Amino acid sequence: MAEELLEDRVKKLERTLESLAEVPKHLTGLGQRVERIEASTERIEGRVTNVELQISQLRTDMRVGFSAAGRALGDTREAILEVIDSSSKATQKLYDEGQRRLEDVKKEIILTLGTEMRVLHEDLVERIKVLGKA
Repeated sequence: MAEELLEDRVKKLERTLESLAEVPKHLTGLGQRVERIEASTERIEGRVTNVELQISQLRTDMRVGFSAAGRALGDTREAILEVIDSSSKATQKLYDEGQRRLEDVKKEIILTLGTEMRVLHEDLVERIKVLGKA
């Protein structure tokens, strides 16, 4: 019985050794996979670095662009305020000129009406005299 037990143990050891014989093949395959992963990681790191540089450049460009846009808006605001101011002054000048013309026209109308009323009054007085003599 001890021989059988020994035989079984030897067979088990042989099977174990056979399976261990496959380990170097698996390790070689694993080593190749690790190398591919390392190469892939290096490429990814390179891409990440590239993206970081692009983001940094984008930030710089945006900062410069927004700064320029802010200055342009400030300049545009000043230009608009100047146009509004000159338009306001021109409108006030036209209004004042219109008011003067209106006053001149009113004076002329009053003079004309006064003259016509005097003429009509004198004509009426003459007619009354003529009618009174008749």
